[in-house]
Amino acid sequence: AEFAGSQGGFNLSAEPEMHTPGADAAGAVGADVPYLPPSYANFFLGFVKGLGDWWDLGFRLQANAPLLVRVKFQFLGEPESRAQQWNFSLSALVSPGFTMGPGAEASPLVYFSIDAAVLAGIRFNENHLLWLAPHFTFASVGGLATTAGAAAGTVIAYGGGIGYQLMILGFFGRAEFVWSLGSAGESQASGPSFGAVFGLRI
Repeated sequence: AEFAGSQGGFNLSAEPEMHTPGADAAGAVGADVPYLPPSYANFFLGFVKGLGDWWDLGFRLQANAPLLVRVKFQFLGEPESRAQQWNFSLSALVSPGFTMGPGAEASPLVYFSIDAAVLAGIRFNENHLLWLAPHFTFASVGGLATTAGAAAGTVIAYGGGIGYQLMILGFFGRAEFVWSLGSAGESQASGPSFGAVFGLRI
């Protein structure tokens, strides 16, 4: 399949925003906490090729983000080419990536990441698929924006998402809502994001 879409996330090269936490039970207010600002629309292009019934290999190219290599293995359920109504499938997805580009304060941004997810999907009929996907992300970043300027840091995040796919005459559309909890260096990187993908099965 070939596809294009948009994915939300967090802006690693932008200066963190300071958020004041709410008061605790005793009425005390803690120190301000830095949060990475959200990045709502990040457009990408990609390609996925099925390697037999159980393996998929793909690539995703997105500005200011790692070039991702996406490897998926399905270990439960029928493959998509033979899936019938109420087919339940379980897959593991691993996506390593690397990029270099402009970072905070004109310093270079060097970003290596690896994402891992488990996809549990159920097909209501040949055109409608719903899935849940817990995920984990680890990244090592140089040129990360901090309150003290550019620095090296580690990104660790985990969370889950729910997605839906509609297939009509070989064309497909996917939408996914994701909630993540994590940190990037000294900053928090937590909150919701939304992604949408459109493509053609070839």
